[in-house]
Amino acid sequence: MKLRKYAWVIWVVGAIALIAAGTYWRLHDSGESDESEGLPAVPEGGSDDVSASETFSTALPIPVEGAEVVLDTLVVSVSAAAQAAAERSAALLAQVEGPVLRVRVRENQSVSAGQVLLEIDTTEYALQVRGAEARVATTEATYRELILFDEEIDDPEVRAERERVARAKSGLDGALVELEQARLRLERTTIRAPYAGRVANLRVVAGQWVGTRDELLTAFRTFCQERDAALRVAAALLKQKEGSEAIEAALAMLPETVAAQMWAALRQPI
Repeated sequence: MKLRKYAWVIWVVGAIALIAAGTYWRLHDSGESDESEGLPAVPEGGSDDVSASETFSTALPIPVEGAEVVLDTLVVSVSAAAQAAAERSAALLAQVEGPVLRVRVRENQSVSAGQVLLEIDTTEYALQVRGAEARVATTEATYRELILFDEEIDDPEVRAERERVARAKSGLDGALVELEQARLRLERTTIRAPYAGRVANLRVVAGQWVGTRDELLTAFRTFCQERDAALRVAAALLKQKEGSEAIEAALAMLPETVAAQMWAALRQPI
């Protein structure tokens, strides 16, 4: 009796398992057939080349715009990374003392050779020049008195000796030297750029007192320090068949000696 009670339970569980297995098999077989129907047939022996017209429809129109052909210059720009460095640098020092009268430049300003950068007050040095000129006039008068009527002496050697002695007694030579020194000090009140470049480290302002050998500013000139960067620019121009004139324009910003090195490197295989 107990065995019959469990027999129908086992039969029901078996029937459910068979139904589930049949359902899974039908669903799995149906999915594989759908996927195989969506793929193109591949012939035996490997795949053949399929043209784009067979794969995609080429019946759709493609919009195309035309333009007039013009013969003109094609401008191509080439850039390269580089590091800027000073080719020349000079710290300008005050050679005379006094208050700064005017500062004619600003930081990082481009200047030309000989351009006035700043001026120191010239009042004292202009007075020194005038005093030296007065001493020259006095000593020259004394000198002329000493050689008065020397033109009547026939012997040229005697006249030359008297002239030498007269210049020494009058102090004319020393007065002329003092005048040149005074003019030099007056000229040094004007600070000029030693060469074309830029201004950096400006340390003074108008009205500031400066002493001899005080640093005023720095003048410098830069060039493209990275040789490889300049070579890349020139090499790119060569590849674009720009010619020697374009390369010269690209290297024109470099100093003459550096540009010569660039040309020498360009003649070698890159």
